[in-house]
Amino acid sequence: MSAPLRLALHFICYFGWAGIMLPFFPVYLDAKGLSGTEIGILLGIGPWARFAVNPLVGPLADRRGVIRELIIGASLLAGVGLGLYLAADAFAALLLAGVLVGLGTAPIVPLGDALAIRFAAAGLIDYSRVRLCGSIAFIGTTLLGGAILAELGVISIPISALALWVVGIGVAAALPAPPPGPAEEEAARKTAASRVVLARPGVLRFILAATCLVSSHAVVYHFGTLHFRAVGVDDATIGLLWSIGVVFEIALFAVGDRIFERIRPIQLLRLAAIGGVLRWTLLAEVSSVPLLFFAQSLHALTFAASHLGALGFVARRIPEKSTATGLLSALGSGLGMAVLVPISGVLYDAFGGGAFYAATTLSAVAALLLFTIPTVPPTRTPA
Repeated sequence: MSAPLRLALHFICYFGWAGIMLPFFPVYLDAKGLSGTEIGILLGIGPWARFAVNPLVGPLADRRGVIRELIIGASLLAGVGLGLYLAADAFAALLLAGVLVGLGTAPIVPLGDALAIRFAAAGLIDYSRVRLCGSIAFIGTTLLGGAILAELGVISIPISALALWVVGIGVAAALPAPPPGPAEEEAARKTAASRVVLARPGVLRFILAATCLVSSHAVVYHFGTLHFRAVGVDDATIGLLWSIGVVFEIALFAVGDRIFERIRPIQLLRLAAIGGVLRWTLLAEVSSVPLLFFAQSLHALTFAASHLGALGFVARRIPEKSTATGLLSALGSGLGMAVLVPISGVLYDAFGGGAFYAATTLSAVAALLLFTIPTVPPTRTPA
């Protein structure tokens, strides 16, 4: 198989698995008789695992050139945890399973992104189109998972998740080795370290801004449905509100290559921050269904543009790709989410939809940071 196909299959397997786990796994845990607190503990392992693991794994991948091997090892570890989830009933055993899954899944996305953008830098793939395969898979397995759950019951959730993960392990074993980069990049990777990356011009501000952009989604991801119900939206329409965001995300990924012909990565990040200010403010203030659909369509900016812009920045300005993507994951979807999810709960309890103003503030801070970073000329791909 070609490198683009193998990388696309990698994203399909991971995000297809996530399409089963994210919406449905809490249902399985609830059926096992776990309390809300116990479920929260298990689901909270992932962000902390990303924060702990990725700053260590990224530099190792850069220094040793073992991106593919680390993905395989991490996939096997997570596979053991998923199997234990299926077999275990006691909370202690489920907690062990959660730790194994958290540690195993933590580095897979940043390492996969680092591998893909190295192929993009070599002109061998279009990153955005390869990545959109993962978003399509997420929608597909979410829809299929709901149908299977209704037909076969809760046991179908861990079984289907484990089955897809086993396929993903096979795909990981078939991933291509990263192509060599320019000599100066190869030399920089030999001494990769998080502190070295953060000391590069503009990188710390970029990492902080990207962390704010990712973390700003904490309120909508965890309390969006509750808020939509509170303002009078019916459940069928709520499903469409969530779907429209992913549809626009896929649309932006589909034209990502052409975007980078005209727009610099830092400019794309600035658009994402401005889009966040608008989206979160709308969600805080409006109850009109058309305006809610417009706000949710801005997911194309707050997530997809942010993701493409961040990886474009890494590809163009940071030689240590795995280290940089590891830091982004550790601080954004790791520490940022781990801290802000419980804070979002407190804010939602106190202010309802007003909690979205915290997300607005994070996007505004990101915009201020991003406008202090100079731009570089545009390029045809994220690299």
